[in-house]
Amino acid sequence: MGIGEDDYKKLALLLTNLWTQQQVYFVAAQNKDEKVIASSAYLLFKNRLTFIINGNLPESLQSGATHFLKDYVIKKFEQQIFLPM
Repeated sequence: MGIGEDDYKKLALLLTNLWTQQQVYFVAAQNKDEKVIASSAYLLFKNRLTFIINGNLPESLQSGATHFLKDYVIKKFEQQIFLPM
């Protein structure tokens, strides 16, 4: 079955709505030429940080950019209090 173009449009609309409500955190990694090679989105809701989606180029797989982004987000939010729901 797979994911269709309509699914990507729905995701884009959801992320846009979450952005306007300040409930999503985006992060991106660039190469030395400042080209984005990986990006991630995280949901910020009810004192939780939840990974939503990651996108990357083949170059990011060789450089470890996706792992760098996850590590960056963990360090950025490690001092915040995320209480049980």
